[in-house]
Amino acid sequence: MALSVKARLAGAVALGCLLAPHLGAEQAAATAAGVGTEPTRYYITARARLVTPDKVSLFGASNLPAGSVLTVYIYDPFGPSAPGIVGPGPAINNEVRVCVNRHGLFEGSVRPKGKLRFRANMVCQVRFQPNYPPQPSNVARAVGTFGEYLGTTATNPQIEGNSRVSGLMDDTIISQ
Repeated sequence: MALSVKARLAGAVALGCLLAPHLGAEQAAATAAGVGTEPTRYYITARARLVTPDKVSLFGASNLPAGSVLTVYIYDPFGPSAPGIVGPGPAINNEVRVCVNRHGLFEGSVRPKGKLRFRANMVCQVRFQPNYPPQPSNVARAVGTFGEYLGTTATNPQIEGNSRVSGLMDDTIISQ
């Protein structure tokens, strides 16, 4: 009986070795065709450069529809937190808005609040929300009123939000 089990096992291994290249090709074709996978639909990527302690220059790209309005905030990850909040405190700049152009690019300058100053290694956060600030109608149609066409946290690492509204968020470190 033991010999029979060994013989069957050897046959199964041999058959598996013969079929493996074909099964792998089918899986690769299915993945390439998008079967069983959902691509990341939209993204934001940005670079923030410290120009002076009073100015950060922002340049980025996105495949969001042209006219999408993005908001920019800068945080000091080592600064004091607001009472009861763990992590970085409130933004040290007033809200800045930039628009994605027809080439998928955006740029802008950020200034600190009051007497605060920027320095290298602060966090620059670029956000897209489908309902704040108000988006042009072509953007709302493409991403959905509540961001329902942006993807999910399972398919897009930039998705953030709650059970009602989804948005995109990109964090980048300010460089010199």
